[in-house]
Amino acid sequence: MTSFYKAWSGPPIGFGNIIFRGDLHQLVLPISERKPSRWFNIDAGFERDPAKQLASNLRAFPSRLTGLRAKGMNIWNLSAIKNFRLTERFRLQFRSEWLNAMNHTHLAAPNTTPTSPLFGTVTSAPGYPRQIYFALKLTF
Repeated sequence: MTSFYKAWSGPPIGFGNIIFRGDLHQLVLPISERKPSRWFNIDAGFERDPAKQLASNLRAFPSRLTGLRAKGMNIWNLSAIKNFRLTERFRLQFRSEWLNAMNHTHLAAPNTTPTSPLFGTVTSAPGYPRQIYFALKLTF
């Protein structure tokens, strides 16, 4: 039996050309309060009115914030192989492979467009679901 565990933190969330009039320290929600429906504090000082958005301006807001990250990945891959000797000439091998064995959901980065009604929400899960493979091999 073999298992592989892969884990990494999520990437920093990037913002485009936005107007922000708040405190950067209020953006990050505690981990216990983060949900796909509200990943960060959207009421921290973002200008949400489409009529007040600028076509071009000097960027004052950082493109990425260290403390504000998308959800990380955590994947268990398992495999098991069992060989059986049927006779002196025939052997049977059974194998099973489980990719993302614990079936953890992997979330995309949240929407970072302040004028969008989905601002601050995670709307997709690009990771793959659990995949299970079984195989038999007869050798002679």
